[in-house]
Amino acid sequence: MSTPSTFPAERPSIGAVLAAANLECPVEPAAPCPGVTEDSRAVVRGGIFVAIPGTAVDARRFIPQATERGAALVVTEPPVESSTIPVVFAPSARHAVALMAHAFHGHPTHSMHVVGVTGTNGKTSTTYLLEAVMAAAGWRPGVIGTVEGRFEDRRWPAPTTTPAPTALASMAEEMVAAGADALAMEVSSHAIDQHRVVGIEFNAGILTNISQDHLDYHGTMEAYTAVKRRLFTELLTEWGGRAIVNLDEPLGADLAGSLETKPLTYGTHADAEVRIESHRALPDGTEIDLVVHGEPWTLRTPLLGVGNVMNIAAVVTWARWQGIARDVIQRGLTACSRIPGRLESIDCGQGFRVMVDYSHTPASLDGALRQCRGLTPEGNRLIVVFGCGGDRDALKRPIMGEIAGRGAEEIWLTNDNPRTEDPAKIAEQVLRGLAPAASSAESFHVELDRRAAIRGALESARPGDVVLIAGKGHETYQEVGKQRFPFDDAEVARQWLGEHLP
Repeated sequence: MSTPSTFPAERPSIGAVLAAANLECPVEPAAPCPGVTEDSRAVVRGGIFVAIPGTAVDARRFIPQATERGAALVVTEPPVESSTIPVVFAPSARHAVALMAHAFHGHPTHSMHVVGVTGTNGKTSTTYLLEAVMAAAGWRPGVIGTVEGRFEDRRWPAPTTTPAPTALASMAEEMVAAGADALAMEVSSHAIDQHRVVGIEFNAGILTNISQDHLDYHGTMEAYTAVKRRLFTELLTEWGGRAIVNLDEPLGADLAGSLETKPLTYGTHADAEVRIESHRALPDGTEIDLVVHGEPWTLRTPLLGVGNVMNIAAVVTWARWQGIARDVIQRGLTACSRIPGRLESIDCGQGFRVMVDYSHTPASLDGALRQCRGLTPEGNRLIVVFGCGGDRDALKRPIMGEIAGRGAEEIWLTNDNPRTEDPAKIAEQVLRGLAPAASSAESFHVELDRRAAIRGALESARPGDVVLIAGKGHETYQEVGKQRFPFDDAEVARQWLGEHLP
């Protein structure tokens, strides 16, 4: 880790910012640079506007607006029909804005130990566990991910799992200025593909797992996996960072045999350096038996679910690489008692369990149902409320329907975030897998009003049953059309329980 700088950093010149992206400067290079942005509405006078030819919107059409706001120049990709201010062409505007953003903000990640976590599932939980162990070891970590950006009592909104590079660099600078010396961050496949994490000095990268997701964007599982691979073969190697991979995963095994610097490994595989031997559900959490570099360990966590067993093994692998002792690791695991929307228990004194989980992929829904099955006493029922998001991978909808039909005794199919799609058509696609897999036609209900579906599931529950509300987890909104309306699964459940408990 580099020696910490003084933040906020003194802003570099416009020439220095462009040089960070290997671009020529068409204006006075010594002129101060007051800002770099890819949003024409955020342009400041004398700053740089990066016009990204995006998949949904081509920002080159906003060059006139940026000019009106006083931009000194535009960085973009050809062609540009006309501009009254200088235009600098870059091979990739996305790549350029990331490099320029980190230069403008003083390269804040050079002053932190940065661990990037990628994979289909488990990213959020792993970053929370990393944060807790880092803090127990005396570090001052920040977190950036799906739920929010966070450092101690400071919070930043998280519109995407991995923010745009200008927002990300600004957030990291603020964290360093407040005293952060470490960062655990989620790295999504979109972020890798769109160069959002270029310019970050990764000290380590963790691979959790790979399963079907985002095929609406990547097209195939092969393309999706190849993008995830780039965190380890491109972004990590640029800074000499260490890969930490799940050896149970084909990609993890591939990286273990192909990277020049041998990755650290974890999993149930016999060759894993941190090997999971067994785990047991406890009334207040989970107990895990590991073999850590040949030494038997037993650790406890207040978190539920087998998914966190693998996440903890990943964190232990990183922690031992950093020389953190077992008792310190255990102290950190004990401190991490809740991860928002990740198999989160809603307890209002009712006689049945209610769990809220972000499971929105086939693998994560299957995992959540299996974990809840382990919490369901024999003779009781597992009830699930779920849906599938609109404007996302439609191929997974019947697969998730089949998983729900096989995994629960009672199913409430409802809206997730329908976005611009017709909710009824989304439900029809889910039913193609759900109806044949369900035990009977009476075992599933289609209720597109999510609030009504949650309440119906809770009303149906009997003492000892388990109700899993899946798909949205920590989200406090529902996306319908192009609008977001307030909606929180946990609060809806608490409200109903509060109204109906004696």
